[in-house]
Amino acid sequence: MEKIVEEPPTSAVLLDHCHFSQVIFNSMEKFYVPGGDITCYYTFTQHFIPRRKDWIGIFRVGWKTTREYYTFMWVALPSDLKMDLAKQQEVQFKAYYLPKDDEYYQFCYVDQDGVVRGASIPFQFRLETEDDILVVTTKGKVEEIEQHNKELCEENQELKDSCVSLKKQNSDMQAELKRKQGKVEEIEQHNKELCEENQELKDSCVSLKKQNSDMQAELKRKQGKVEKIEQHNKELCEENQELKDSCVSLQKQNSDMQAELKRKQGELGTLHSTNNKLEEKVKEQKAYWETELLQLKENNQKVSSENEKMAIRVDQLQAQLLTQEKEMEKLVQGDQNKSEQLQHLKSENDQLFISLTEQKEHQKKLQQTVEEMKQKETITVKKQQKLMESRNKKTTVEDQLVQEVERLKAKVEAGKACYLEKYKECQRLHKQIRQLRAAALDENSKLCRQLSENKTLLDNLQREIEILERENDLLEKENGRLVRCTCQNFGLSLTRVPTSIQRGTDQNPRLRYGNPYSGVQESSASSLLSKKNLTCNSDLPDEICDQSLEQQQTQSLSLNYPVCSKVFSAKEMQIFEDHLYCHSL
Repeated sequence: MEKIVEEPPTSAVLLDHCHFSQVIFNSMEKFYVPGGDITCYYTFTQHFIPRRKDWIGIFRVGWKTTREYYTFMWVALPSDLKMDLAKQQEVQFKAYYLPKDDEYYQFCYVDQDGVVRGASIPFQFRLETEDDILVVTTKGKVEEIEQHNKELCEENQELKDSCVSLKKQNSDMQAELKRKQGKVEEIEQHNKELCEENQELKDSCVSLKKQNSDMQAELKRKQGKVEKIEQHNKELCEENQELKDSCVSLQKQNSDMQAELKRKQGELGTLHSTNNKLEEKVKEQKAYWETELLQLKENNQKVSSENEKMAIRVDQLQAQLLTQEKEMEKLVQGDQNKSEQLQHLKSENDQLFISLTEQKEHQKKLQQTVEEMKQKETITVKKQQKLMESRNKKTTVEDQLVQEVERLKAKVEAGKACYLEKYKECQRLHKQIRQLRAAALDENSKLCRQLSENKTLLDNLQREIEILERENDLLEKENGRLVRCTCQNFGLSLTRVPTSIQRGTDQNPRLRYGNPYSGVQESSASSLLSKKNLTCNSDLPDEICDQSLEQQQTQSLSLNYPVCSKVFSAKEMQIFEDHLYCHSL
């Protein structure tokens, strides 16, 4: 069936280039009866060697190329080419594939290159007639010939009947052949699809092998990265522990600073109250000074030019005092000093008040002396008038008056010098007060800046702790997911967490995924969580409770990973999780 479907090798070689004598056709007939199988006999010459794709075809006389064959049959190679090559070979053509007309045909032997190597004499497919054959017989044999002809006619009739049955059988065979050919085409189509699918599978297999090699290289690279990540994670854990310790110390320091701040606030409240009292006293003293200065102005206007200079100086002193009082009011509003400095300021203010009272008394004495001088001047004026009127009085009285005037001038000069000394002393005291207040303000501002810096540092540390906690939560979630993926990849099942452990994990956010490790003893875990619930109900952070619990339960817990049968202690929880992450990669 497959030989009929397969096309023979042909070529467009012309007849001039063919060799017809290398294959010789034997026992050829001039006529072949239609409807019957025919056998073609041939032999090879010693110079010709047959090949597997050689074939014999039936060609109509007048053909020009080997592509014009009517039908063909493949040549069967001899079992022994050296011994059987000279023997007569044969090939049989089925009647179904033979021509149905009465044209002249011939056999041609064509090799696998499409070149003709031998050709037979022409023949026809028809019955042999009497016109073609000249029979010479005697009269005695006529009856035998007639009898033979009668038998031949009967045989012919039988042949016709058999031919009809054969035609019917042939039509059935053709229908069966068409059906078989359809099935063959379907099988060939399916075979072609299977071949394509096989090729695709081969390509996919090659790509998968390449991908597998790439994945192995990637796995090695990932393992190197995992080792680096483990090292980095260990460093982060140490740094996190240091940050926790520093956070505890900072919290303690913050509580101390808050207590100190409350104490300072109480002291500042007392300072504000004392400052308010001082302001009231200063205002009273200011009013008193203003009245006194007004009186001094009125008195000094009546004195000589020297006294006018003293009044100008007093005005300057008043302006300086006003500016100093304004500065004192500004400083008092922002004053936040310690109690000891305020006590020192109180003592200085008391000394200042004492000096001011002394100055006031001295000013009163000066005022009295000025009044006395005025009276004496009036007296001297009157005396001078009397002396002018009475020019004839004695010179001794004039000398006494001159001495009295000189004495009064000396007293005025002495009062002026004393007033200048007191004024300088007052200026020195005010300068000391300003220096003390500036120092107190500087120290207070330094304390405020240090407090604000501590607050900002505490806020930054709290933010960093929150970021680290969020990162820790994300890492724990990722570790839980990797544990589940690892268990699924290696065919493991997560051990069911007891209800007591689940309740413990609800109270502790660090155990939110329960215990996915098969090597952890459930009894020890439940006892650990019960102890943790008893110890961690205080106001301490969860990290401190976890550390204390880990120190208490180091001997009662062990972690066992079943894939590589590696055992970790309870302190090596982070190393165990990193080990699981490596297996997941």
